[in-house]
Amino acid sequence: MTALSNLAFMDATAQAELVRSKEVKPIELVEAAIERIEDVNPKINVFLKIYSQLMLVCRCLQGQWH
Repeated sequence: MTALSNLAFMDATAQAELVRSKEVKPIELVEAAIERIEDVNPKINVFLKIYSQLMLVCRCLQGQWH
């Protein structure tokens, strides 16, 4: 498990604090969630393949977070 995927197991309050303190960027939380989906989805098959579009939007918005 990578450090990025560890973010996916944190609760929203802990994730928000990391963003607030600028320890992680919001895009890193999205990447962690996508990594987790990719790990789990082959077993449960419930997620649609829309996350690549979500990543595109997030990367476009990333410039708004400093």
